[in-house]
Amino acid sequence: MQNQYGGSAGPSSLRRVDVAGRDRVRPPCRRRRLPARRAAFPARLARKCVLHSADGHWLACEVAPDGATRSQIWVVTTDPDDRDARRIDRWPAGAQEGTAELIAWDGTHVAAILTGEDGVGSSCLIDPSDGTTVVLDRRSGGRLVDAWAGASLVRVGPRGYRDLMMLRGLTEIALLPYDPGSTTDAGIILDDHGPRRLRAGLEGDLTELYQPAKSYGVNSSDGYVRALIRSENGADHARLLEVTTTPDGVSYQVLAERPGHELDEFTVSDDLSTVAMLWNINGASELQVLEYADKTLHEPIPLPGMVASELSISAGGSMLAMTVEGPSTPPTVELVNPRTREWEPVDREPSSGPVAADPTLPARGSRTRRRDDLPARRPGRAGSSRLQRVLPTSTRGGHHRIPAECPWLGRIWPSVHARR
Repeated sequence: MQNQYGGSAGPSSLRRVDVAGRDRVRPPCRRRRLPARRAAFPARLARKCVLHSADGHWLACEVAPDGATRSQIWVVTTDPDDRDARRIDRWPAGAQEGTAELIAWDGTHVAAILTGEDGVGSSCLIDPSDGTTVVLDRRSGGRLVDAWAGASLVRVGPRGYRDLMMLRGLTEIALLPYDPGSTTDAGIILDDHGPRRLRAGLEGDLTELYQPAKSYGVNSSDGYVRALIRSENGADHARLLEVTTTPDGVSYQVLAERPGHELDEFTVSDDLSTVAMLWNINGASELQVLEYADKTLHEPIPLPGMVASELSISAGGSMLAMTVEGPSTPPTVELVNPRTREWEPVDREPSSGPVAADPTLPARGSRTRRRDDLPARRPGRAGSSRLQRVLPTSTRGGHHRIPAECPWLGRIWPSVHARR
């Protein structure tokens, strides 16, 4: 069996997690040089996603028992003396269990989607200490993207035309202009702490000093909320936008775009100093860093492998973690300091299994055409920040499973895509 690896950069750059095998999660110890420890799960659980809490105390894991199609959410602490794993997704008494999907952390609460037998997803916040659940939104086709300090982002719409709505208490806000056929599918709500002078008035010709929305009540529409989102709105390829909502309306600006190429993933540090991005360049990943304060875009950082995914960042932006893989290298967790551009090796058990020769990527002139010319989907359009991997053997929700020895196939066949 080939080991699975995944990474999550904790709030401190001294913390990291390396997930290996199918039934063990190795939370990081609080000092860099201490060896990794293992948290024991009661069953064989195939890892799907791992995320640190904002305070670094909890580690949430989305897992599939015995490789089943239904997933669960378990938590472990980063306390070296606590090896217990706890399941926190709960279902009504007498009802058949559905599937739980880990989305993000909202402070000390887990943001998740619980989907029952009716196929309708409930966007929830779950207390990891006792499993108490609060429902934020419930709708057919709705999908929670992020939640923070009373605001949440929910993806709506069918495949091929997806948009993000911001929910603030009882208010639902559309973020971008009407653009049929575009996809806006990923976003992160920023944790702003200070006032900002923003445009105001019906024509936007005035300015007003706004306080962060979290300064007001949960159901208030006062203050401002900012978010970074990945969107094709008004463009031919996915790019990074900043949106700002106030009681007077919504504004947005382009932060980063690469003509002819898709933005696959992005993440932002808690102190809002650093934005890390993974671009899809003709089927291969490219890592680039944006200094958010002055919008400085640095040259790409060379990757140790062909394809990267599951990007995460420390609170201060001094360390990036990601899963790197390729045709001749199995998936492994790698760390890089975005300021020194130096990669740090991660202690891991060697994986075994067959490998193949490095493939030849499509020539630049053979890329798929713009979405206006051809309805076929391109890399990065499938509505997920994770890499799309496709082979004929189908699994849950339209996703497809590929052989462990060929994890790169979905990225070098850009004309075929998994349905989200």
